[in-house]
Amino acid sequence: MIRNADISDRSAIKAITEAVGFEPAEVETVLSSFDKSFKERTASAALWLVDDDGGIQGLAYVEPEQMTEGTYNLLLLAVHPSRQKQGRGANLVKQVERAVAEKGGRILLIETMATEEFSHVRRLYERLGLEKEAQIRDFYAEGYDKVVFWKAVGKT
Repeated sequence: MIRNADISDRSAIKAITEAVGFEPAEVETVLSSFDKSFKERTASAALWLVDDDGGIQGLAYVEPEQMTEGTYNLLLLAVHPSRQKQGRGANLVKQVERAVAEKGGRILLIETMATEEFSHVRRLYERLGLEKEAQIRDFYAEGYDKVVFWKAVGKT
């Protein structure tokens, strides 16, 4: 079942980010964003979704892009390694699309790395109808390009 996260999901979100290989500093950044979302909740605030199937198995974090009208960015999609390749990531992205459209969003952006390690992630986004919009060389570090995917989700 995909649902909105609540503050009690914090430890499970930490566990998933650690399980998928986030470095300690990256985990802290995720948790800081999570905490901030619940302190500053507004109608246009970030959205955290979790795949709750007898415990949190996956999560998605999307927020509106500043200084845009209806553009949202999916900043985090993670599924516990023991639950990957079961359609959970696809279901989370589909629910993100619905939630963004319900909030009046027009466009969903998703960023990922252009490395071979992330090729299955890029194929997932393409299967879900997202289009490769841009590739930024050496974005994350030298040799680690960023790929940006785009999809219209609301009325355009």
